[in-house]
Amino acid sequence: MQFHSVSASSIDEMKYRVPCCLLFVSLFAAQVGAAQDREFTVGVSGSMLVPTSALSKRFVAAPGGSLFFFVNRGTPQWGAAFEYVKFSKLADNLSVSRPITDTVGGVPQKTFYQIPLPKLAMSLEMFGASVQARYDAVRFGDLLVNIGFGAGIYRWTFKRNEYRDSLRVQTLRGVRTAAVLNVPALQQQDWSGGLNAGIDLVFRIADPVSVTGGARYKIIIGELWPTLALDLESVSTFQMLDLRAGISVDF
Repeated sequence: MQFHSVSASSIDEMKYRVPCCLLFVSLFAAQVGAAQDREFTVGVSGSMLVPTSALSKRFVAAPGGSLFFFVNRGTPQWGAAFEYVKFSKLADNLSVSRPITDTVGGVPQKTFYQIPLPKLAMSLEMFGASVQARYDAVRFGDLLVNIGFGAGIYRWTFKRNEYRDSLRVQTLRGVRTAAVLNVPALQQQDWSGGLNAGIDLVFRIADPVSVTGGARYKIIIGELWPTLALDLESVSTFQMLDLRAGISVDF
């Protein structure tokens, strides 16, 4: 049997290595724990808001944006969002319907003509703040699917320009004037409550950063007055589909 001696220098080296290894493991464990227990999320997202219902008869989709944060404690997770959007591109089918009576074979015949309004300009601008909540629904690896909802208050401003024009159409008897419009400008401004609900997606790309996306249906309880001379009906609620994508950071 052979015995191997251990030098004093080897013992001293081990005295330094063991505490260093323990310190490294402790720091690594603390970092992992911190990554798993991040309590707050802050992010920014861009949206494409698609009008639905009566609002879609006036405007087409418009870009918007929001800043949001959540407190990741309990279920649901609560937070807030600050949002902005401005609709200014008009729907393609905006026109007025006017009748013209022609005599054909001695018999009066009334024909309705759809006349476009090329000089019409309108906008609906909204910004607001809302309380948000989300439930963790399903997780697929790094992808988390949330069910979210919210309620808030919005400041909105609607503007429509004045419209002065003679509307002419081509008939069987030549060019005729269907109507002469002299409509004053209109502006509305108010505060309104709103609700939203839908699905949010969170994909972790590198701790603590995630990309976000989803879709929510949004309803704001505002009213746009009708303008009968322009065949614009009233809009009792602002309904839209909010398609969003963004980025968030946990800390």
